[in-house]
Amino acid sequence: MPKRFTESARIGEAGMALIGMLVAEMGFIWHPRRVDHGIDGEIELVSPNGAALNRVLLVQSKARERRFAGEDDSGFWWLCDESDIGYWLAGNAPVLLVCSHPDTREAWWVSVKQALADPAARSSRRVRFDKRQDRMDTSAAGRLLELALPVSEGVYLRPPPRPEILLSNLLRVDYMADVVWSAPTRVADRREGYERLRAAGPVAAGPVAADWVLWGGEVFSFRRLGDAPLAPLVDGPAKSTLTQELASSKSDDARNLLVQVCNRTLEDAHAHQLRWYGKHNYLYFRATEDLSPLTIKVDGGNGRTVFSVHPSKRDPSRVAYYRHYALERQFLCLDGDWYLELNPTYHYTWKGVHNSRWAAGYLAGIKRIEGHQAVRRLTTFWAGYLRGLRAPSLFDRPPDARLRFGWLVEFPVDRGIDDAAWKPPNASSDPDDSDDLGASLPANGHEPARRGRRRRP
Repeated sequence: MPKRFTESARIGEAGMALIGMLVAEMGFIWHPRRVDHGIDGEIELVSPNGAALNRVLLVQSKARERRFAGEDDSGFWWLCDESDIGYWLAGNAPVLLVCSHPDTREAWWVSVKQALADPAARSSRRVRFDKRQDRMDTSAAGRLLELALPVSEGVYLRPPPRPEILLSNLLRVDYMADVVWSAPTRVADRREGYERLRAAGPVAAGPVAADWVLWGGEVFSFRRLGDAPLAPLVDGPAKSTLTQELASSKSDDARNLLVQVCNRTLEDAHAHQLRWYGKHNYLYFRATEDLSPLTIKVDGGNGRTVFSVHPSKRDPSRVAYYRHYALERQFLCLDGDWYLELNPTYHYTWKGVHNSRWAAGYLAGIKRIEGHQAVRRLTTFWAGYLRGLRAPSLFDRPPDARLRFGWLVEFPVDRGIDDAAWKPPNASSDPDDSDDLGASLPANGHEPARRGRRRRP
């Protein structure tokens, strides 16, 4: 009768081959044993610089195509033979029990000396596997080194290769107006300038023009100064300077002037929906006339509620505060190219107009609960909004000819970041997922009066 290569033998060999492949990906050396007395092979550890460390881990392989006992998406357990346990615990080298599904290229490991150190666990003979924490792949290399090396000897293990593309908060400036116009002016400050513009009468419905800068007795703008609506600010002949001349100037004053012109132009371009808050120098979405929520869609997304009402937790019939999406921004010139740095934040008001006295507490509360993905989505929202890729509405204007934006800058990296490892406890994936800002904040349905300080007796 011919000898047969049984199915169980094939699965066992496949499990051993899978371990060898995974060990090689970690940068270690796999030595299978042909004589099995409860140990199927050894892992010889290698330092990141390629030096063999003369440290080994013993491995017992258990491979199955069917599910292990109690297996679900989170884990499973293995019932060890009493003879195997005695053999494993008697030695002086760490022993790994590796359970695998060769057909799906999945394997998990546990140090049996640690798993069975508790007398109750030793008596039950059960070893529990956590599929997430105990996965055998390149991410396990550091733990295996720590398991075999003495505490007194430290080894740095380089991160496993994991290419990734990082999305930055730098929005490309695709276009600035070709020239900056300037003209003499007797306007002393912006308040006087706005008074002149209002006195001249509104040229069109909407806020007063804001895209101008006062500097050294002159007014500067991307807009031609001799024409409406900025003509009332001019007290002399206008001239033009190439934008590129200011951008490439060695003078800090010239570049700072250009940044101010860009900031005021951005403010003016979106004045129909955004207001500038001078105290903290950010832009925020205006309240709607009837204080109803305002939702804006960009880049084909589901939309973001950029202005919203939040009722009191104690009395839902009353309003605690209104929340506005806000944006801190800064124009930057890096290696000759211009970008707008985006830092999303929030603005809090009472009745949509008056600044909330409790804004700092509300802001701190939402910053505590929002996670990386929330900040990423807020950043991409603002990028899409400023770029102009949003669902059209009756209030939309044609694309601005003075300042246009492209896409957020991306950086390819050779070593990725484990987002789960950096995620703070109870972090929300989206700022609208939770609004629990802390019981210490006012929740009585109205903006309370400021209390005076108590004097000491």
